[in-house]
Amino acid sequence: MRQSKFTLNAFILIVIIFSAMLYFFALVLVNLSDWGAVNEVNAIEGTDLSIIYSDKKPNGLYQGNPNDNNLKLKGNFGHDWGLVIEGDYLYTNEYTSTNLGFMLCRLVRIDLHTYEKETLYTDTILRGRCKSGELVCVKGFVMPSNSPGTNSLFKLYGMTSSDLTTDNSSQEILFLDPADSSVVYSIKDRPTDDKAFEIMYLQKTLEEIQK
Repeated sequence: MRQSKFTLNAFILIVIIFSAMLYFFALVLVNLSDWGAVNEVNAIEGTDLSIIYSDKKPNGLYQGNPNDNNLKLKGNFGHDWGLVIEGDYLYTNEYTSTNLGFMLCRLVRIDLHTYEKETLYTDTILRGRCKSGELVCVKGFVMPSNSPGTNSLFKLYGMTSSDLTTDNSSQEILFLDPADSSVVYSIKDRPTDDKAFEIMYLQKTLEEIQK
């Protein structure tokens, strides 16, 4: 009887130790994968600047090579098609989050001499350039994570912004002169997928779009 009780206790102890080991290794693997995912250096072509996302230092715009760079402006900036350099200015998207869990996007312009940031439009995303060089932006843009079907509280936020249509049925496409960020043309349109948007706006000149 004593031997049976001893064997059961030993078995339970082995199970506990094995479970602890599995938990430890699973936790280490998750942390390693997270570390790799948030330590990204995204070089801006033709410059010594880069957009960095990191859990070791602040996210933001850096200058210098990957091993020796300096933070010029803190923020979560876009680095893909939503980034344009024109003269002394960098146009890009900046992503922020709210206490209610909304992910917001605004269009900013950064002076590459002073690294001062100017917000041009809130709830707006830069999509790139059209063929004639104008910046193409979507005003009233709703991040996918904020859609009413995903986040029911987003309608409350939508009441505070005149630019948003919370049912995502209509958006305003702005065309900006990159020299001074002035609006040279705008048009209302229904949201489309990325490929259709590219064909309709990014692969045409402003003159062709106006026709």
